[in-house]
Amino acid sequence: GRLEASLSLSGGEGQAALVLERTDGPESRITLDAGYSNATGALSMDLAAVEQADGIAARLLDLPGRPAVDLTIKGAGTLADFTAEVRLASDGELRLAGPVTIKAGDKDETRFAADLTGDLAPLFLPDYAAFLGDRVGLGVAGARWPSGRVVLDRLALQTRALQLSGSATVAGDGLPEAFDITALLAGQDGLPVLLPLTGEGRTWLRRGEIVLAFDARKDNGWTGRASLLGLETDSMRLGTAELKGSGRIARLPGGNSLGATLDFAAQGLALADAAMQAAVGDAVGGKAVLTFREGSGALNLPQLELRGADYSASARLRVEGLDSGLNTSGTLTLK
Repeated sequence: GRLEASLSLSGGEGQAALVLERTDGPESRITLDAGYSNATGALSMDLAAVEQADGIAARLLDLPGRPAVDLTIKGAGTLADFTAEVRLASDGELRLAGPVTIKAGDKDETRFAADLTGDLAPLFLPDYAAFLGDRVGLGVAGARWPSGRVVLDRLALQTRALQLSGSATVAGDGLPEAFDITALLAGQDGLPVLLPLTGEGRTWLRRGEIVLAFDARKDNGWTGRASLLGLETDSMRLGTAELKGSGRIARLPGGNSLGATLDFAAQGLALADAAMQAAVGDAVGGKAVLTFREGSGALNLPQLELRGADYSASARLRVEGLDSGLNTSGTLTLK
């Protein structure tokens, strides 16, 4: 490989240059040219990462056909108003592009936004075409304050099978102040969709939905629900599953408090392991109650229930040492 780099800082002026090349295989080259002027506030960046076919990135990402990959991020502006254009190409064809902006707000915040669109399907196996389609869109907009508070005004992700949208606000201490998130995954004409998940085996789903809502300006209660229809992996099939939840997210004098009550039910369960199938059955449901108080280092589960056709189990558990070694105590009853 070959590496050339230079950096100069003088009187508020800065310049950086980098060239990194691979010389022991398919041609790979990363170049960076960036500069900043304290006098004018001008900021520039030109980053390019280019690899021929069968390069390192294509191998690490396991891209089908291991194509040539070309990523560029080029921008200019000031620290108070900077825009960069992102472009990703493979085999000479543009796959994803759009602007990323960073601006200073009028209340000491830094605002950010990104809108990227393109056709990413050629970077995945053809089997995932039903999930991705020929257009993927990602939109993000929000702001961050010096205290660490982050407001995500807009989050939108869209493929042929997936539509996700929402907003969220997180305080500087990491406690959510609000969120409103909706996601729907559904195949065309009700057909199963192969999900682009990592790991061994494949996962198919006909329909999935998630809804989460919380707004501390109204009260400290959150709600959520999720449902699955026609889930199938190499080791199991599931006809339907539903999860409903609610709880509290509260900032208290003695420490932040989190709580959740979850009810779940699943039907049409078929497991590849015959012994496990006989033990569990084709339908299962249950309930879980969880509480956590900041500073306690412990997660309490005062109610945990599991029900099948001819069995039931209940438990009261306490998990301590979340910030060190875990220690679980409680009672378990089987019927």
